[in-house]
Amino acid sequence: MILFLDKALELYRSGVNKSQISKRISQPYTTICYWIDNFAVENDQLLHDMNKDNIQIHIDDEEAAKVLKDKDLQIEKLKKALEEETLRADAYDEMIDVAESAYKISIRKKAGAKQ
Repeated sequence: MILFLDKALELYRSGVNKSQISKRISQPYTTICYWIDNFAVENDQLLHDMNKDNIQIHIDDEEAAKVLKDKDLQIEKLKKALEEETLRADAYDEMIDVAESAYKISIRKKAGAKQ
């Protein structure tokens, strides 16, 4: 399917009309119209915008660096939250151990199914 799309766009850009493209690559006319309307115009506009604005690589690098910095901050926050929750879980386990030994009762569920 991608090969047909690429071929259709190539023919369209070279000046062949939609009905001729449809006949040459044996695809329905409506499919050719859809492809050209959605992909040819979209790609041409993107290329035009890139050439017009003369986008530089360093801009993308700056944006990538900002995204990475944000991700690093988020990872650090998540690590800290995980550490706090691990500490909390350990504290609860210790409380249960102390309560079980002090009051001589079983608080935790026993492993295995009820019979």
